[in-house]
Amino acid sequence: MPHVLYTFDKNPQRPRPGEKSELFQFAIMLRKLYEQLARIINGQLSFGPGTGFDNIAGVWANVPDTGAANTDFTITHNLGYVPSGWILMNQTLAGVLFKGVAAWTKTTITLQCNVAHDNVTIFIL
Repeated sequence: MPHVLYTFDKNPQRPRPGEKSELFQFAIMLRKLYEQLARIINGQLSFGPGTGFDNIAGVWANVPDTGAANTDFTITHNLGYVPSGWILMNQTLAGVLFKGVAAWTKTTITLQCNVAHDNVTIFIL
């Protein structure tokens, strides 16, 4: 990595013919870094296919039957921390998911659905 000057000389040395200044080389390096970060972020961050992990922290959970309406159902996530929430990705009925009565833990969350026997897929964060 090129050396970065903390002050600017009033009379900087001119680069020799065919040489580029350290500041110019540093600017080129920064531009390459930002371009690489843009390539990584633009289009390469994802939740994954729903069958495993990808590069966004969380886990997928499929609940084929939420049970009776407005009753707790528990999902095991094993994240090692109490999740902050979930994102509903898919469901078969026009129901609403909401937080259950039981407290969330480092391994499980409890939700409820206002319709009976919904099939839901969520991403737990």
